[in-house]
Amino acid sequence: MLVADDPAKITSNNWDQSIPMTYYEGGHQTNYVFSKKYTYISFAAEQLPNTCEGCEFSGSKKLEFTNANWAGGDLSNTYDLGDGFTAEVNTSIESPSVFVTNYPRASNFNSLSEYRRGGAGTNKMTTKVVLSKAAAATFEIYEIDRRDTKYSDVEVYGICGGSMVSPTLSYVDKASNSSYTIIGNHARANRLTTSYTAKRGRMLVEFEYPVEEIYVVHTYTGSAGAGYKKIGIGSMEFVCPQPLPDPTEDGLIFTKQGPDSILTCEEVNYTFRITNTNCAAYPVNFSDVLPAGMKWVSGSLSVNDTAVASSVINSYGGSNTLSISNLIVSGASMLTFRASAVFDMGAPTGAYSNRANITYESVIDPGTNVSLQSCDRLTPGCEPTITNATEVTDRPEFLQLSEFRADIDCYKEDKVITVTVKINNPNSFAFSGSDMDISYNEEFSFVSGSLSYTAGSLGTIDTSEAGTIFAEGFTIPSGTSSITFKVKAPQKSALAYLKDADGNNILDEDGEPIVEPLNVSVNFGSASDDICLQTAISSLSGSFEIPYCLSKECVISNRNVTPIIKR
Repeated sequence: MLVADDPAKITSNNWDQSIPMTYYEGGHQTNYVFSKKYTYISFAAEQLPNTCEGCEFSGSKKLEFTNANWAGGDLSNTYDLGDGFTAEVNTSIESPSVFVTNYPRASNFNSLSEYRRGGAGTNKMTTKVVLSKAAAATFEIYEIDRRDTKYSDVEVYGICGGSMVSPTLSYVDKASNSSYTIIGNHARANRLTTSYTAKRGRMLVEFEYPVEEIYVVHTYTGSAGAGYKKIGIGSMEFVCPQPLPDPTEDGLIFTKQGPDSILTCEEVNYTFRITNTNCAAYPVNFSDVLPAGMKWVSGSLSVNDTAVASSVINSYGGSNTLSISNLIVSGASMLTFRASAVFDMGAPTGAYSNRANITYESVIDPGTNVSLQSCDRLTPGCEPTITNATEVTDRPEFLQLSEFRADIDCYKEDKVITVTVKINNPNSFAFSGSDMDISYNEEFSFVSGSLSYTAGSLGTIDTSEAGTIFAEGFTIPSGTSSITFKVKAPQKSALAYLKDADGNNILDEDGEPIVEPLNVSVNFGSASDDICLQTAISSLSGSFEIPYCLSKECVISNRNVTPIIKR
């Protein structure tokens, strides 16, 4: 419904408000308070894709990839998520490209890691998800970045009634920090690199309208080399959307969404949505005070840079209060932002209920401040958001990557480089069944016999693929342990050079091609299906970059300086 205070605004498409309506018993309806003496209204419709039979379950359904339900190297599986709702997942890759041995495989955060090699960048690596009934869906995609001279291009779309549906794609980190750029329904890598779980390489995918099928298609541009490139498909949440609450007299709608149930060892991911039916942008002040026993995770807030360009955000990490002043909601749009919380050690089981709050100056009654509480997105009416927490005994603390570095600051051709990975396990017990995936430039070679572990055996080790070291079945003991290995830089004739997405050399200020820096990343996982153990080890990842030496000699790094680990 289009609303204006002058009929000329209606005829010139310059209305004051655009209010969403709800389809009900063959028609559309909304509740609106006419507060002025004269108000002019009209109606407009936007064509949506073909209709498809929607789901009817309450709450949400979670599709998670674990070692128990996806063996390494499997290409498909069907998941029964309850209430007659199923999801069939299929992966494929166009020849002559192939999957690396034992991929696709379950990985960190219950994701599906897909690793390709050979062939050309135009060969499609496709993940297809077919639902028994159409549902709205949310998930993340991991490690969208550049590797060597290969730039990932990830396309995401859905199908409803035979028509294509484009999702809403958004950055998990700030857009300026991210290793990719969102263009339509594509995410295209820029020159930055990332580790598997680092926020800079993760992208959120949201299908706000129900879809029957979901497609994630990976290709890459640039020089193929040996064709190694990886992405991850995160665990998926499916919901049957409820009608939005009615807008306030000032034209705002505010919802909050969280998980139905969770273990106290898991992170709680909250999604907030503010809909502004006004055509002009609307500034609001946001706050969310968590229930006792919960704290916000530092750095977990994900919000559009433009919306917080002039905002003040409190130091929320480790506290129960998240506040954002002067949050800008663009006109005739919905602002979606997210933040994560954790439970205190020893937090009790039970229902954790709360609402977020926004305050703003009324446009109907200027000078009057109005407060609006959030309504749960998955519950009819306007209820608080409730998450039922199950207490965990012997809850593990998070493992930490306390050191990840090389023994030099820059490299030259034929140079042998030693890499050190230091792990801190603050728990009193060991983590068995661990795995480690190390990636580095494929033009570098692994020095045979150089891989060592202070805690003993690294289990089964595979260094057969260029630019990768994979170990599985080893134990991470309590306390500190270290892993070291060596790689050798190529001869001068085999050096790789930085290229743009079109495959052209990138030149320095003197017009000379720039030698590719050495990029090294590490990612740890667990074969255990214990979600608490997975959570404790899942953030154990990092990456670093070493440039090519422009001087004649390599400069030895200062061992007393703690290196920076890219998270």
